Amino acid sequence: MRRLWTGAFVLCVAGGIALAQGQRGDDQKQSKAGAEKFSDQQFVQKASASDLAEINLGRLAEQRAANPAVKQFGQKLVQDHTKSSTELLRVADKHGLRPAQQMDQHHQQTMDKLTRLSGTEFDRAFVKHMLHDHQEGVQLFKTAAKECQQADLKSFAGKTLPVLEEHLRTVKQLSGEGQGSAVSKDK
Repeated sequence: MRRLWTGAFVLCVAGGIALAQGQRGDDQKQSKAGAEKFSDQQFVQKASASDLAEINLGRLAEQRAANPAVKQFGQKLVQDHTKSSTELLRVADKHGLRPAQQMDQHHQQTMDKLTRLSGTEFDRAFVKHMLHDHQEGVQLFKTAAKECQQADLKSFAGKTLPVLEEHLRTVKQLSGEGQGSAVSKDK
């Protein structure tokens, strides 16, 4: 009987050790997975794809918008995101990080949709997209300013964040979330 208890005890201890090691391994895997959720490469990919989209969509707004404020915002997007893109590419190249070569699928679909619109219909759809896009962009750059590994990439994100926040304030005003709407909501 004593042998049975000793064997059971040994099995319990061995099982406990194995469980603890397995748990520690799971914790390490979760920790690595958490660290992999945001990387410098992912930031460069997302930010560069977004810059390409904002430049292309800004140019489209310059051509198709009915409202002068929307056209002006389009010009501002082209100007600011061209500058941002140039700086991002410089930093990414320095660290061997690959930027996006084209807009992501979501932005391409938006571009395709907006290309078929004009006038006030374009204005409403464009502003709605820009509102969503800049909310996501602000969040991405806030995260990058805190979590990027490369100091100059982190600095770039922090320096660019106020520009994106200004874009967000502008598009909120255009949509009516700000002090007044520049884009008609009827129809």
